[in-house]
Order: sequence, then C-alpha cells, then structure tokens
Amino acid sequence: MWFEDSNIINLMEEWWQSFDVDGTPSYRWWSKLKALKAKLQIWNDEVFGSVDTLIKGKIAEINEIDIRAKTSTILEEEETYQFILKQELHDLEKKKEIK
Repeated sequence: MWFEDSNIINLMEEWWQSFDVDGTPSYRWWSKLKALKAKLQIWNDEVFGSVDTLIKGKIAEINEIDIRAKTSTILEEEETYQFILKQELHDLEKKKEIK
C-alpha cells in the first residue's frame, strides 16, 4: 500500500534525518530503524485508515442496495454506485492482503 503514495520516500528520508540518536553506529542505525517503523505505522493508519473498518462499511452499503433491489426497483444511479462500491471493496481487499 505504501508504494501507492508518491511522497513516502521523501517522508522516510525526512523522518530518518530527524532522529537524533547517540551511541555506536550500529546502535544509532538500529534505534533509527525502530523509530522509523513506529512513524510508518502511525502514518499508515492516518493515510490508509483501518482497512477492516473500511471493508465492513463498503459491505454494509452494498448489502443495503441489494436489499432495496430485492424489495423494489432501484435507480440507475444506485446500480452505478453499487458497482463503484464493489470495485472499491475489491481494492481494499487487495490492500488488506498486502498489509
């Protein structure tokens, strides 16, 4: 998922340089790597959100339209919206696999 964001390399470089750690070179490197991991986890949640929550929301919306379609005629806009929701759901499921 991260590779979809064109800014991630610049952000990682900026974060890496902002970490001020004293000690041996290997200790500094390891400490910076741990700090970078923490930053990436926070960034991932902020940028991509909770994929599971988004998936549940898309499924609920799709089910709502399905129920309305079974009980009455739905508008063409709703069919189009449902198609878009299914595409978004598919994309989210792929993101979940990557994550």
